[in-house]
Amino acid sequence: MSVAVISGFLTSIAVFVNALITGTEHKMTGYLIYDFFMGAPLNPRIGKWLDLKMFAEVRIPWFILFFTTLAATLRQYETFGFVTPQMGIVLLGHYLYVNACAKGEELIVPTWYTIYFTLSNGRDMATEKFGFMLIFWNMAGVPFTYAYATLFLVNHPPSEYRWPVAYNITVYALLLGSYYIWDTTNSQKNRFRQQMNGTPVQRKTFPQLPWQTVKNPRILKTKAGPLLADGWCIIF
Repeated sequence: MSVAVISGFLTSIAVFVNALITGTEHKMTGYLIYDFFMGAPLNPRIGKWLDLKMFAEVRIPWFILFFTTLAATLRQYETFGFVTPQMGIVLLGHYLYVNACAKGEELIVPTWYTIYFTLSNGRDMATEKFGFMLIFWNMAGVPFTYAYATLFLVNHPPSEYRWPVAYNITVYALLLGSYYIWDTTNSQKNRFRQQMNGTPVQRKTFPQLPWQTVKNPRILKTKAGPLLADGWCIIF
């Protein structure tokens, strides 16, 4: 955590100063503290392919969180000789999310830019500058704030949080069922965008779940462009 906090401050300063030196600042207000907090550059890059904002938002926080939970799981096994169902579900949830981030990383940009151009309500990649708010939160905030459940479980004896077997099974079923709907819903929307752009790409990433693509979907025509009106979108 100390390394993450220090790295968050140093990276924020380096990115801010570099933008001022190179003249790549974006929509500055002239108020130093505010501009430092919100950031100076929009999408700083290293070379042609590495977008620092995307790297910081996807590759750093969620993988640290997952490996922290994995380490806690191994520590619990080392201490008690078994892994509790509660630690197992936290580990499973963190794994499912970090895996989803990795397997669908190329879909982040069209998702954010679609939001920006159709609703004029852009998100991180499209409108938010890369400043202290995003840098520190992704380096120190996400991995060490979202780990509170992990830390509680690894630092307390299992006797303090035992659940009935039926309750454990229900929680696991809810997690896996919710993940299936979440995964396939996002897949349907992104495959639809690819179909509309003429760039369908089928990646063999894990897990490949049933009904990730709606064939010949119903479409709602709007002034901003076609919208998907089929699959999970029409159900909900």
